Amino acid sequence: MITINRLYKDSSRTVLVWDGFVRVFHWSIVSGFLLNRFIVEDNNALHNWIGYFVLAMILLRLLWGFTGSHYAKFRNFVPGMKSLITYLIDLVNFRERDYQGHNPAGAVMIIMLILLMMTICISGWMMGLDKFWGEDWVEDLHYYGSSGMLYLMSVHAAGVFYASFRHKQNLVVSMVTGRKSRQRENYSTRSENQSLPVNHTG
Repeated sequence: MITINRLYKDSSRTVLVWDGFVRVFHWSIVSGFLLNRFIVEDNNALHNWIGYFVLAMILLRLLWGFTGSHYAKFRNFVPGMKSLITYLIDLVNFRERDYQGHNPAGAVMIIMLILLMMTICISGWMMGLDKFWGEDWVEDLHYYGSSGMLYLMSVHAAGVFYASFRHKQNLVVSMVTGRKSRQRENYSTRSENQSLPVNHTG
């Protein structure tokens, strides 16, 4: 796997994929969720402020999905149904391609995580309103949404570790540095697939 030092020392062979905001967003969501889930108590004011911060980051990420850098834009990584099904079939047959940005399965997971985290934040905010005070369905939405988020994050982490091993690229490090190994398609002028798939043979 590629180390942080290698990524910086051999930058001619890497490309900046995840811009600064995407990286800050990613680790803010991870840390905010884990803090509120396991450390900060529900009735603590800090719990609420962390939730507000996470919701603000999500709203900024949605905006960044239309105005941000190439790999941050939704139009450049959200797959169509055909692309997703093809990728999943290749995945179960261990012949999936490597992608410069998100692969189709990873892209769908990112959208699901964003939507579920938004649901958790909004339901948590609603719990403090007089109109929804004591409403079981709001509390259930918040609680089960949090549990679902933990499950999805675990699946996401497993996918990241699998892809890192499969394609010999440390994706956790990439989300710190923003850089990934430069794929062959980066040297061409092809633009038909915005996510830049690569036939991985090694």
